[in-house]
Amino acid sequence: MKQPELTESKANNLIKFIMGVEIIRRYDPDAEMAVNHGFIYVGDYNLSYSKMMELDKAKMKALGWVEGDKAWAFFVPG
Repeated sequence: MKQPELTESKANNLIKFIMGVEIIRRYDPDAEMAVNHGFIYVGDYNLSYSKMMELDKAKMKALGWVEGDKAWAFFVPG
């Protein structure tokens, strides 16, 4: 399956979420997840961000992932 370009508007929330989780797991293979008020939290933000390559940091931003409650956070609109 071809991965969508980061600028491709057809990338839906599920694809953005999965792509972000794949990046997080490269740096935090034992990452846990939680859900609260429309946000999905994955992994330890500081642990993975400190190891993350600049390109992966840029990808995470482009995919809509942010820091939240010491984890990577992805908002899923209701």
